[in-house]
Amino acid sequence: MFKGIDDLSKYVQGFEMSLTLEALGPSIMQAEYEFTKSIGVDILDKLLAEDKTASLVKSAIANYAMYRYLIFWAASKNNTNKSLYKYQYEAMKEEYISIHWCAMDSIFAWLDTSDLPEWKESESCRMRSSLLIKSATEFDQYFQINKSEYFFSKVQFLMRKVMEDEINPRLKSLASPSEKVLERAKRVLAYHTMAQAVMLFDVTELPKSIRNDVAHEFTKDSSLMQVREKIKSTIMADVEKYYSTLEAEVKNAVKGASVSVAANLNEEKNPFYATL
Repeated sequence: MFKGIDDLSKYVQGFEMSLTLEALGPSIMQAEYEFTKSIGVDILDKLLAEDKTASLVKSAIANYAMYRYLIFWAASKNNTNKSLYKYQYEAMKEEYISIHWCAMDSIFAWLDTSDLPEWKESESCRMRSSLLIKSATEFDQYFQINKSEYFFSKVQFLMRKVMEDEINPRLKSLASPSEKVLERAKRVLAYHTMAQAVMLFDVTELPKSIRNDVAHEFTKDSSLMQVREKIKSTIMADVEKYYSTLEAEVKNAVKGASVSVAANLNEEKNPFYATL
């Protein structure tokens, strides 16, 4: 993928030329693995064949590789005049992850406007058609994820689980949910999905807004798990409220449908007369 260390350095800010491609090899391998989990091996080859998308792929992989390698690089600077302060180390980590996300979002945006059959027939695309929320932009209307298609692709399996386990059973009494009911359902779907993602995903796999919350709370002498649980608890308070609102809306819709059916029982064309 990279022709040499000079090729890789084009995509990484603050790159130190003393690094070698061999030293970065394990981190690059891990970055490629993470990339193919999101996109797929066949699609990776297609993207590398296009000049524009090849640059995005290399940027995504190079910056994620640097993120993984940074701890070893920083450790090598300990007890030297080039050692890093903690805030500098954290700022570099965030920069590498942010560039990785930017490149990944651009790749997903390109794929969604392309006619690439490998993408159109992928599990990610097929799953999306069955979900209430069908894009990152729509998800962002309910819970801010910076309109990240990359993140949206990662939480689709969680969205399907929340729909099957929690939302669909609440909507089963409605033959055709109204726009108002669907609006309530989408909001609780987004929030419940995020509550689960906070606990399941690595911090680097969460949107910047959530990463910032984690970083802020983590400075208060709390463990990472405690921080995750606190953020989840905050989100779940809204989830429970939104489920109550959804249930009330469904109940009103069912009640309205029952009244409508009862009112239409005694039409002139019916050969009977019904009483209640």
